[in-house]
Amino acid sequence: MKADAELAIKIIHAGVEGPFFPDWEYSTLMGFRRDEAADLLAHTDWIDLTKEQETLLKNTAVMLLTYPHKKRDILATEYGLRPDDLKSLLSADRFPGLTDDLR
Repeated sequence: MKADAELAIKIIHAGVEGPFFPDWEYSTLMGFRRDEAADLLAHTDWIDLTKEQETLLKNTAVMLLTYPHKKRDILATEYGLRPDDLKSLLSADRFPGLTDDLR
């Protein structure tokens, strides 16, 4: 999968470093421990993604859109991400298995 590397990095960075997901729940929500996600963030070009990287990116984008963190203003002001950015990443051609209500 080819991804917009800058957008992918912003999304993963917000998920790993941001105040959106509690530590005790992070691995359940993402399918990765926070330190594993941070390692992927630090050691990936985010252009040609492996299945593992795709999964982390998809899960983080979905959770930033749907998890009830009530911090979308922080997502926009501190991480430069709007809901439309996340929805564009979750387009049908990238992740065809997602339901339309996430888009």
